[in-house]
Amino acid sequence: MTDPNDDAFVIDEDEAGEIVHWQRAQVRLSPVEATGATLAAFGLGILAAVGVLALLGRIRD
Repeated sequence: MTDPNDDAFVIDEDEAGEIVHWQRAQVRLSPVEATGATLAAFGLGILAAVGVLALLGRIRD
């Protein structure tokens, strides 16, 4: 008999384990949508960088 406070556990060999397979949903974009998403991500990155520099006072008039 095992101590319930141990980290060890016993697997019953008579019971078959259940195998679960997870699958991600596929995302499909047209080339136009992919290009737009890429340009939007770069645009938002540039705006964020300019905003951070402005808040830090690194941009000169």
